[in-house]
Amino acid sequence: MAYAPLNLCVDMTEDSVTSLIIEQPAIFYSIISDIDQQINGTAGTVCFSDTDDRFSVSKEAILLTQFIPFETNQKPLLNALYAKLKKASQDKELFFSTHEINSRIDAFIGTLAEQCQDELIWDKPEDITALLKAVSLRFYDGQPDFQSKLLDFMLACREYLGKRLFITVNLRSYLGTRETSALFRSAILQKLTMFCIENREYPRLSQEQRIIIDEDACVI
Repeated sequence: MAYAPLNLCVDMTEDSVTSLIIEQPAIFYSIISDIDQQINGTAGTVCFSDTDDRFSVSKEAILLTQFIPFETNQKPLLNALYAKLKKASQDKELFFSTHEINSRIDAFIGTLAEQCQDELIWDKPEDITALLKAVSLRFYDGQPDFQSKLLDFMLACREYLGKRLFITVNLRSYLGTRETSALFRSAILQKLTMFCIENREYPRLSQEQRIIIDEDACVI
């Protein structure tokens, strides 16, 4: 990550989680707003790259600013899940089972329709997506602690959405030192790249590399 106005360059390593402490409110707002704009497809000043090549922030990064309430089953993630399962249902191993299920559903709706005197029409099932939505198929989100829920969410986003960079804002306002350490340790083991932006210092962890931008805009 590079930010030219402050001549800042951050190397995110695989064996640590990078924390950027920004004590200057205007810079804090500017950097997060810049990243948010890039997530939404607009050019920005904050530059992210991988092995000297700029990568797509909008496609490969996710910005997490809201943790209460924290929604695991977000629409883009569910849509990606349904798309993967739809593709699986069309493979030769499941094709005939999928066709049989759709035919039975269509026949059952026809039988129900005969119970009414009115003429009824309906859309014939074309794929398994409507059934997945009907049963509200979703990711399990009943983990007992927030750090486990967040870890599972990041893993799912990498698997189904191709996200490689997870940028959090003031995450440590919601996690204690022990919980944060457990999350960082798990993220490193799972080879997840986390970039944590905070507006104040917290106890430094063994799994953390830290850069500070103080009130005078000095990089430490």
